[in-house]
Amino acid sequence: MSKNLFSSQFKQACYWKESMEWPLKVAPKDLPATADVVVIGSGFTGLSAAHKLAKSGAQVVVLDQQEIGGGASSRNGGIVHPTLGVSAQVLIDRYGVERAKALYPIVIKSMEYLTNLVKAENIDCHFNYGGAFEAAVRPKHIAGYEIKAKLLKEVFNHHSHVIHPNERSDHIGSETYHGGWHDPLGATLHPARLVSGLGEAAQRAEAELHPFTPALGVETDGSTRLVRTPRGDIRADAVVLASNGYTGNMFPDLRKRLIPLNIVALATEPLPSDLADKLFPKPYCYWDSSRLFFYYQRTKDDRIVFGGVNALPVGGTIRKAKNSFRRFRRIFPELNDYQIDYAWDGNVAITFDRIPHLGQSEGLFYALGFNGDGVLLGTYLGSKIAEMVIGKETSSPLAEIKFPSIKGSRWLPKLMPFARMFFGVLDTLGI
Repeated sequence: MSKNLFSSQFKQACYWKESMEWPLKVAPKDLPATADVVVIGSGFTGLSAAHKLAKSGAQVVVLDQQEIGGGASSRNGGIVHPTLGVSAQVLIDRYGVERAKALYPIVIKSMEYLTNLVKAENIDCHFNYGGAFEAAVRPKHIAGYEIKAKLLKEVFNHHSHVIHPNERSDHIGSETYHGGWHDPLGATLHPARLVSGLGEAAQRAEAELHPFTPALGVETDGSTRLVRTPRGDIRADAVVLASNGYTGNMFPDLRKRLIPLNIVALATEPLPSDLADKLFPKPYCYWDSSRLFFYYQRTKDDRIVFGGVNALPVGGTIRKAKNSFRRFRRIFPELNDYQIDYAWDGNVAITFDRIPHLGQSEGLFYALGFNGDGVLLGTYLGSKIAEMVIGKETSSPLAEIKFPSIKGSRWLPKLMPFARMFFGVLDTLGI
């Protein structure tokens, strides 16, 4: 076993961005005094919205406090996870069968939209529509998968498959897991290439991109909005908020409905192809059923990119990376002689009901709260909020659901580290 978890080439940097030459070029330009729509946030959601708005003929300005795509959209695991955030059973229990039947197809429509967008805009993001696999950390979870697969088939006409323990090695190469659940929906991709490609597509449609230009506030001025920035003000007919896990306190009504959660991700050194084949024999996006779930992706150069919610209540990226990799080696002991080349982090946004929301608040259009599934849902719902702005679509099943908040929500980020530690103990005890 290698005692040193980090390789001699280790960088505290995002593997995705280090593995490519960033193709998106943004020429410096003055801010316009007016625009039809200002989009705040340049991740999957903001760029998808900007692309659709600009193609409809709107004059669109995209603002971001960082570089374009510099938040979680270029820093996630590249997992195209086929979910709305909660299970089909929860949708039925919470909203009833009829509303659940309107909500669940959003997952399928999101997958279709992302697939078609990548193809139509010729985005080279290593998109691999290989399906999805949830690995069971406890034998009892298999019975739950049986119920889930039956429900999806009978209520939503969606076919998935339960993988029993004797079939496990054909799908994932860890004896820690006891089988799993396979969904033909799902994919993997290179997220930095996707967000860069979306930025290029938005620019081709004549949207303006302005990195390092934070929105300091939005004021209502008659029928228009005045967006204040350090570089000047922009008057717009509409404003779209697409900042998700980086939503600031200048939007208090929406900020109190989101819990930012920091996720640490890692990339191993390249593995021998036969070992990578053994551990991850299918082109799935992988995750497991633990409370502090892990997600996995095998990259084109046979690294394993993985991440998840860390149990440590305190500590920076390096400390959390060490904790995650030790846990990863326990699941895959074959990796005891291999090391980490990259570690990085980023923020996702959790909602209190664990589903995304879109609509209007305080004079803003918004699409927020993807609960770690922004690759799929953020891209699709960015296009849907654009349709609401231009009047092509007046509502959505998600817009009809109350966007919940709770009193004292501003304290929750401080409590989240201890909640993670508690759930980590439950996972360890198998409860």
